[in-house]
Amino acid sequence: MIDIKIVILIIALLIFFAYVRKCTQKNKIEYGNIQCLGQRSYQNDYFSVFQSDQKMIATVADGMITHKKGRYAAILAAEVLKENLSTSTEPYFLTIEKSVHEMQAKMSQSMFNRTLQVSFLNVVIEGNHFWWYSIGNCYLFLYRDRALTRVNQHKQKGRLKIKKRDTFLLCTDGAGLQLSEIEMINVLKKKNMPYVKCVNLSNQIRDKNIIDQDHFTIVIIENVA
Repeated sequence: MIDIKIVILIIALLIFFAYVRKCTQKNKIEYGNIQCLGQRSYQNDYFSVFQSDQKMIATVADGMITHKKGRYAAILAAEVLKENLSTSTEPYFLTIEKSVHEMQAKMSQSMFNRTLQVSFLNVVIEGNHFWWYSIGNCYLFLYRDRALTRVNQHKQKGRLKIKKRDTFLLCTDGAGLQLSEIEMINVLKKKNMPYVKCVNLSNQIRDKNIIDQDHFTIVIIENVA
């Protein structure tokens, strides 16, 4: 006869090892991106993505003034964030706040007033943690369990835990204002590569033939583990 204590011990060990495996399983992050001029003759948007074994850093930015200055502001914001967040050992939100002050100082030294003339959205993925911070009119969506949520609709910053098959959509307002929830879901739910999904969303915007369509940037990040 099998000892019931041994059976219970085996079951407990199996549950324990399954839990450890789940906790130590690494995310597999893939991303894609696309930019479009829309009906404009210049591109004020900019994006940057940094990926290492430890973390991913992604930023979309939109300069809010004339094309030369606006483009410069967007590039400056994204590059300052990438540089600081890839090297800093300080907490995420503290690094962001210092980066914003650095942007303001560099813009005032160039051709701007002290006003931060840029909208941006930054996200950082490290392990199972996802941090985000936004200023202005950039959009962050989360597609999870067949539902779409505008993450930064009411908050400027936040943190959440990543789940398997989570899909994040980052975009400037040229895309965020023109795509409906149904249109985004119909693209994000399909088993395509992130870049293909970016192209499909871009095509949907372009097919609308909107008068004075703004330039836009789309970045899609997926946890495919």
